[in-house]
Amino acid sequence: MCKYHRLQFSRVYPKGSRIDSSNYDPMKMWNAGVQMVALNYQTADRAMQLNQARFLQNGNCGYILKPKCMFDDNFDPYNRSTLQEINPFTLTVQIIAARHLMKTSKGIVSPFIEAELVGAEYDCNRFKTSTKEDNGLNPVWKESFRWTIYNPDLAIIRFVVQYEDMFGYRSISLKNEFSEELELSCLLVHIDIQKHSQEVISDISNEPQDTTDIQQRLREEAGVLLLQTNQELGNREAQASNELPHRS
Repeated sequence: MCKYHRLQFSRVYPKGSRIDSSNYDPMKMWNAGVQMVALNYQTADRAMQLNQARFLQNGNCGYILKPKCMFDDNFDPYNRSTLQEINPFTLTVQIIAARHLMKTSKGIVSPFIEAELVGAEYDCNRFKTSTKEDNGLNPVWKESFRWTIYNPDLAIIRFVVQYEDMFGYRSISLKNEFSEELELSCLLVHIDIQKHSQEVISDISNEPQDTTDIQQRLREEAGVLLLQTNQELGNREAQASNELPHRS
């Protein structure tokens, strides 16, 4: 694909069966050298966020030149060993704090941050902070992560604020086998999140993790069941023999 797009132009657009105006992942198309990656601009989703981030490089004013690595005959967006004259670098990010995070219909939120590195497949990575309970005003994390980026020309970093306390009644929309929205089809569910105490967490962590212990425990339980079954069969046979008529 990369060799083809050195000499030819192509345009990729969402399939007509996307009746919900959803979008595909544009990063894969850009990595293959596609010049015109068309999206459904009316849908504000992750794909459109990546598209906006990509064209911020030139202030949203026209085309962006391809990275020099794409003009190499041996370049493969899925194989980092094909990179020539590109020095990888280590990116360290510390998520310090936030302020005035948007409230939901439930009022106070419990936020956490997700950082996503999008680019060449060998560079893609994710990081998630801890959750700050009931603090959307000025949550403080001071949590760091470190990524090694081998092809920085293709990389985009995306930050997302998420909320953990998604409990209560929820209406979940359904999709068909092609991941298309089913109009008016939904599930009504109730979600309850229970936070365990340290004692419960300690009990869970002390459960046997070795498969040998688990197998031994299963054998013992199976032996008990077999013993109980044999005893029941013996009792039934004895009862049946007592009920048979005795011949003189």
